[in-house]
Amino acid sequence: MPSTPQRSAQIFPLAGTISPKLAEELASGRGKYSRWTILLDAGTLEALLLAIGEFGERWGTASRLTGLPLVPQFYPHSMDERRMRDALETMARIQSSTGMNSPEFSLGFSSPLLSEQVPAFSREFRDRLANGAHTAWAQDLDERRLGALLWIVAEYGIRVSPFGGPNRSEYPPPNFDAEPAVTQPMRAALRLIVRLYRGEPMTAAEVSRRIKDPDCPPAAPRTDQRE
Repeated sequence: MPSTPQRSAQIFPLAGTISPKLAEELASGRGKYSRWTILLDAGTLEALLLAIGEFGERWGTASRLTGLPLVPQFYPHSMDERRMRDALETMARIQSSTGMNSPEFSLGFSSPLLSEQVPAFSREFRDRLANGAHTAWAQDLDERRLGALLWIVAEYGIRVSPFGGPNRSEYPPPNFDAEPAVTQPMRAALRLIVRLYRGEPMTAAEVSRRIKDPDCPPAAPRTDQRE
């Protein structure tokens, strides 16, 4: 007998970390914008929120320094650039809490079952996020806004992850017209967001380390020492 969405939610890796209603909706896997979340668990979700925090905070800093809207400058591609640009801007707005008027719906996100009054995360996970300088911003997300944020990650990731860059392995993150000290970590964060979207396992500590030093190699895979 096929599993119902409710049964699927019980074994969904994020069950117990996010609200039951959001877990149920994501576990149902009704579309390409939600199916990828089966690759997330509490650790990789924390890593993703950290990368989004690093990106969004610097987007805001760059905008304040220039006094102008920040416009990503993409490498040549054949994708829908407007959707790629809007995804990044909306991600930054949700992260900075300036996206409270639902700009995410302009990108096609719609979920009437999710609430703005229900916290997105369990109390334990909210406490965990509160302890991080670049994750504390996410502790008070409601389930509707987290649903939109995960949708936005897919909106960007779908368009850049399968599109070959100069070496046909990775489409590079865009450039931004701001100081390199601000934009280089933004670009590193975007690269990691896409890799997390694609299912690459990373901890929050590793994401933080790789944003500070984009050229450092990935951490060695952990091995289980138990017999």
